[in-house]
Amino acid sequence: MRIERLIAITMYLLNRETVSALALAERFEVSKRTIQRDVEEIMKNTAASDKRRSLNVRLLCKREIRQQAIEYLGGEIAEEHDNGDFTMTMNVPFERMWFSLLLGFGDKIEVREPEEIRREVKQIAKEISKIY
Repeated sequence: MRIERLIAITMYLLNRETVSALALAERFEVSKRTIQRDVEEIMKNTAASDKRRSLNVRLLCKREIRQQAIEYLGGEIAEEHDNGDFTMTMNVPFERMWFSLLLGFGDKIEVREPEEIRREVKQIAKEISKIY
């Protein structure tokens, strides 16, 4: 659960200019001290993260995962669709951990852009399908 929260906090912060520890604590339903420890952990990895690439991503999300997508991905809703689905945009690190979070949503999220991320998701799906 903690790693999911660290990823969610990172995604949330990547898509906001400033956020208070109290606001994060309320959003993630933990104490302010827990948020401070989590941010310290994230900051420990900042030097390595600075060397990693990040990309602007556009996702098509199904309406039934709206709350989870907003909570865990932390992007901005760019477009609402008539059927209740929505398009979300965000800046994400190009690393395996982010893809794991994305794949956890199964067929409820489709990467629309960039093509580079679509290819990576397809490759990971192929690797998974080999096991089964």
